[in-house]
Amino acid sequence: SSAAVSFDKSGNALEPASSTPYPLVFQGSELAGVAIRVKKIAFVSIQVYAVGLYVDPKSLGELKAWKAKSHSDLARDASLFQALLKDNKLTMALRLVMVRTVTGEQMGTAISEAVEARLPKSRDADCEKAFAGLKSMFSAPSLKTGTEIVFKRSH
Repeated sequence: SSAAVSFDKSGNALEPASSTPYPLVFQGSELAGVAIRVKKIAFVSIQVYAVGLYVDPKSLGELKAWKAKSHSDLARDASLFQALLKDNKLTMALRLVMVRTVTGEQMGTAISEAVEARLPKSRDADCEKAFAGLKSMFSAPSLKTGTEIVFKRSH
């Protein structure tokens, strides 16, 4: 969705589709954007988790090229996402907040599918090992609504 972000009484940004609050600063990094993960099952769209991208303020200069782009422009241009994944100088965190209870296995499978779709077809042994361990990280019987998962990269 391209709805504008609003704020709650505490000053947290609200992800527009789920109203999940995201503080503007998290573990020393600044909120760069929010989104919702929707899974389509048959003809029904189900909100699964909200996600906030946090970037270290010292790294924000790396993202200047995308600052003035609209949501729809960013959705059509994969270069921002490629830069986020490939720029090892960029310290960032992805903070997922479950908006629906799912099993650990369902979440592990979903994350694995999303990551695998973006990996090169031929991968080195280190990449294979890291990918194999990703799915096993979600061993909890369930991830209840409100559960937070944080992926962080620092240099």
